[in-house]
Amino acid sequence: MGEGTTRLSTVPRGTVRAVDTGDANGRLRALADDITTVRERLHALVDELDRRRHAALDLRGHARRHVREIALSALALAAVAGVVVAYRAGWLDRSRLGRRRAGWLSASSTRRRSRRG
Repeated sequence: MGEGTTRLSTVPRGTVRAVDTGDANGRLRALADDITTVRERLHALVDELDRRRHAALDLRGHARRHVREIALSALALAAVAGVVVAYRAGWLDRSRLGRRRAGWLSASSTRRRSRRG
């Protein structure tokens, strides 16, 4: 019943072509062309993913490109660690820092109370 009729087939690039459904060789050729096209597109995608993977995992290249940022980050981390160690070891005068904060809080709370009363 369907011998000799044509139907429309779309290929991945969006073009439309007529395929003779009665011709088995034509269908096989069209299918082989479609498979080849899909393989080529897949090959291009895999190549691009491989290139991006190599670029993302290239630590030496990242270190060469971002020397200044790495140095500043290391300096900031060392400074923060130094302040924490100095504070914990008692080299920073905790009591003086505490009196300043307490004095500021008590002075501001006194001012608030006097304005209200």
